[in-house]
Amino acid sequence: MQETIKDSWNYLLDRLKSPFGGAFLLAWIVIHWKPVYYLFTADSETPVEEKIIFLKACFSYGEKPPGNFYYEIWQPAVAALCTIAGFYIFSMLAGVITGFYKRRVEPVVSKYIGSGEVVSYETYQEAKNIITNL
Repeated sequence: MQETIKDSWNYLLDRLKSPFGGAFLLAWIVIHWKPVYYLFTADSETPVEEKIIFLKACFSYGEKPPGNFYYEIWQPAVAALCTIAGFYIFSMLAGVITGFYKRRVEPVVSKYIGSGEVVSYETYQEAKNIITNL
């Protein structure tokens, strides 16, 4: 029984570590920040019944037949998908810019300067410090 629980917990953690799972969890927490804040900051003197009443009021279970499904599930899911899509779009854009630099800019610069004469700034500073100390 304990091994089954451990395997289930590891499976859940693997799902949350996926790009969609992590983005969905973060979007859900951002959208539902008030109940999460109340749940973690309510002091120990607050009765459990009061916490449950507040959480039920936030999520409106039972008032609308399946609850406010758009607000509780679809809105975080759409936000997670948009976040993941934006990440991949910006990653592709960075790849295009890097590829353009490697194909077009670097050969022109090395033609004028010479590829053997170009050094990193850190190497330049080290050489400058050595010369200064002499």
